[in-house]
Amino acid sequence: MSMVNELDSKKLFDDCAEIEDPSEGQTIITGLVVCKTCAYYVGRWCAEWTGAMWLPQPYSRETDYFATVQEAIDAQGRMLADSLELKLSELGELLTG
Repeated sequence: MSMVNELDSKKLFDDCAEIEDPSEGQTIITGLVVCKTCAYYVGRWCAEWTGAMWLPQPYSRETDYFATVQEAIDAQGRMLADSLELKLSELGELLTG
């Protein structure tokens, strides 16, 4: 199991490095990333502090499996766009009251 994009993995570890005094069991969860097991999917990863180190592991699968990485990337893009549209709609409602 892995994250397809190395930058997603780097961001997770960078986020972990920012925690100065982690407590055992503390967990950091990624945004939507393209992952691969037996096939590609969009999901989330996490890193959990074990008391001595951060342990990266899959957290959730948000889609079905895809045959190609491009299909997963396209799905991830649609999901991120939908999330942004929802947030902008909520912001608009707050501003217009």
